[in-house]
Amino acid sequence: MRAPRRTSHRPDYCGVRHSTPDKTPVSHVRRLIRNVSLLYPWNLIVMPQFFRRKSNNVKRPRRSPNFMVPRLYLVWILAVGLLICGPARGQAERLRILTSFSPEITSSFESLWAQEHSSIPTDILSKNTVSAIEEIQRGNARSFDLFWSSSPEAFVMLNRQGAFVAEDNCGPDGPVPVEVIAISSIGWAQRRDSMIMMPNTWDDLLHPIHRGKIAMARPARSGSVHFIIESLLQDRGWHAGWSYVLGLTGNLSTLTARSLGVIDGLANERFDIGITTDVLTRSRSSEILFRYGQPAYLMQAHIGILKGGQSVDAACEFVRMLLSQDDQSQLLKPNTTQIPIDASLRSIALSDDAPTTAEQIIEARIDFDAEVSADRYWIVNSIFDLAISDHLDQRRTQWQRYDRLKILLPEQDLTEIYNLLTDLPISERDAAETALRFRAGLRPDTTQSMTPTERLVLDSWRDRLITQLEATDAALSALEEDVPR
Repeated sequence: MRAPRRTSHRPDYCGVRHSTPDKTPVSHVRRLIRNVSLLYPWNLIVMPQFFRRKSNNVKRPRRSPNFMVPRLYLVWILAVGLLICGPARGQAERLRILTSFSPEITSSFESLWAQEHSSIPTDILSKNTVSAIEEIQRGNARSFDLFWSSSPEAFVMLNRQGAFVAEDNCGPDGPVPVEVIAISSIGWAQRRDSMIMMPNTWDDLLHPIHRGKIAMARPARSGSVHFIIESLLQDRGWHAGWSYVLGLTGNLSTLTARSLGVIDGLANERFDIGITTDVLTRSRSSEILFRYGQPAYLMQAHIGILKGGQSVDAACEFVRMLLSQDDQSQLLKPNTTQIPIDASLRSIALSDDAPTTAEQIIEARIDFDAEVSADRYWIVNSIFDLAISDHLDQRRTQWQRYDRLKILLPEQDLTEIYNLLTDLPISERDAAETALRFRAGLRPDTTQSMTPTERLVLDSWRDRLITQLEATDAALSALEEDVPR
């Protein structure tokens, strides 16, 4: 008579006590792997002999294939239990933040959070705005709780796709899903020891004395630079705005891959002037001097609570902390200086060497339509790359040839060439219809997958721009032949 099997009580992965037969570890592992091998028969080929049951030349009765079904269910239940119940036990809560700001800017707020909520550590990942938008649009697979950026159109695009939590997520007295926490502005910077006169206005940047001495980032890789281009278009109008940007190409030394590349290039003396934001320069104010553009183009730094995060309550508390006056005062520190949203702190927001006060900047601002910017985000970035990024060297050379002819010929003889140099052969209506047709505003990057029809549109724009560049070269050559040598 076979002795009865002993049973022992142990909790399963979800904490429920149940009875199971005692088994030796090897027998238990052997049985589990054999069950898994029923799902993947090729495992039987490579499975070590250690895990195979020895037959001892004993013939066993043939079993029905139906005996596999309970085992398959067992394997799947065990796998689901490990995924759902196993990792949850003992896993500490963490607050995950995706931001376009550098660690120099976010570190003080991270320290304040750690002092008040030491049991909830933070994981902060800094990415450029475009990459951050793409990550959230792909589903927030890494479960970030918060998105923090100074790109207003980024929040419009993400809000249209339902990326943020519901309005009442933080309760009736708590913050709303997207809050404005600070204000910054754009302008230009140069080294404090530079011998070049600091430009005073946006138009000063177009002066020929700055040929090859200015740098900026590509708007397709920098949300802040996209804001600069879009602000110029909204302030001056589509045609005049692009005329300004095309005129600036004659003075551009390079287009950096990221916004911080402008600051690094200034510090390393690669160029003399960098078009950038106050946020990026204030942390290095001892060596770099910043000048606010007039009129002022203001950027509102937002923070939004994302769907799919794992620490919703902590995210609400972090936003509440940023809006408090104590934390708003952190914006006045040298490494994080922005204009606080708290009105009582604005008067001391800027350093002593700033030519204007924070209130004057806000009063002189140009209203920015983030909805319009979001509608044509991809279009504006695409046009910039097609017209400028892909042909910067050629445009720079054309402006140099124009400057030489300007010395030798009367200005009226150069009107046609100037118009060719500063005219964009893509109308605002054409751009708007394309954005509406393809819903292109929801795409942050020009390289994101396009349909054949969309590619045809961009190819037609590219052909127009190349034809115009060729016509400019031909017109320049014709005048150069007529000029006495």
